Amino acid sequence: MQKWKMKNGQEIDIKDMSDTHLINSYKMIKRNGAIDPSTLHFYLYCDGPSGDMASYYFEQELDNILKSPVTPFVGWFEQELSNRNIEIQELEETD
Repeated sequence: MQKWKMKNGQEIDIKDMSDTHLINSYKMIKRNGAIDPSTLHFYLYCDGPSGDMASYYFEQELDNILKSPVTPFVGWFEQELSNRNIEIQELEETD
């Protein structure tokens, strides 16, 4: 099971986190620009768009992705939020 290290140094299974703790931890890593490894994989291995404007904006986005910290916690938190029927889109709108 995936464990989250709390600021007091203790580790907790993600599935055992309270809803509030899970939501706040997810928001914190997203605020810090973290991305899931699958997002990085997509940008590195997709064909990319065709057309000058689309290619330009794709390259800009790729530059931002390459500067982002990569952590599996993004995906793990999103999965646990989904398991609890907590809408991720609603969380992102409240920031």
